[in-house]
Amino acid sequence: MNCPRGESVRPGDNVILSRIYRQIRHNRNIPTSWRGFPLDIQNIGGPLATLHIGCAAFATYSIIRKGNGMARLKTFTKRMVLLVGISLVTMTNSGCWLWNLHMLDGFTTVALNYSQFWSTTPLIPVSPYYSELIENTYHEEERYGKVPILDPVEGEHAPLFCLDPPSPDEIIRSLPDSAAGGMSFIAETQRNNVRMTVDLIVDRVDECKFYPLVGPARLHHCHYKCTVYYTKVIRSEWPVPFEHSDDTVDVVYIDHDHLIRCAGPASPR
Repeated sequence: MNCPRGESVRPGDNVILSRIYRQIRHNRNIPTSWRGFPLDIQNIGGPLATLHIGCAAFATYSIIRKGNGMARLKTFTKRMVLLVGISLVTMTNSGCWLWNLHMLDGFTTVALNYSQFWSTTPLIPVSPYYSELIENTYHEEERYGKVPILDPVEGEHAPLFCLDPPSPDEIIRSLPDSAAGGMSFIAETQRNNVRMTVDLIVDRVDECKFYPLVGPARLHHCHYKCTVYYTKVIRSEWPVPFEHSDDTVDVVYIDHDHLIRCAGPASPR
């Protein structure tokens, strides 16, 4: 074997090369002195002195490196072939012929036919966030945005009490700085460990007077003080990941005023 520096493998070097070969198999940190420079066998664990067999050791290492590269290439090729095969089988069985654009063409045809039949625009994707806004608006108007009108209470001196305290849902919806909205993983706000107390601060009934579209009625004032304790968590994952927790206390005042019709004079018997 001719070396780049004019050196050749001498008799007896086969034993040393076999040791180097075994060392390369167990240790991939190859010293730079193997690349054509004097090699100290003691650095590899042998008791021999310095020998000029760098070219032979480098050749042995090159053979091993090429063998490992071929093994990795074979493994990568097998994985890619398996992945492509699974993809082809899955797509053909599910009917998704993307390369022929059958699915896209069918969707476009249905959308255009639908718009022509109903004389409207084609289907437009809308975020569920806007649907939730509309549903919340109707829910709040129906449940919390109207003043109830109760029938007259029998008895001249019948007691009247506030019997409809705010529900947890109403209190959460009344909190300032709502946690709704935001973007997932970019800007998120959460309320954890929510606790609340409800205190009645006003319970008063006005005198009977006339209200338009209602008639004679009395206004019953019911005012509540709601204190909410929770842990506010602000989190973002991109572009700068961070998370901030803060123990927060919010106070909201909710009115449950309602009208009670005035009872007329007792009818003669």
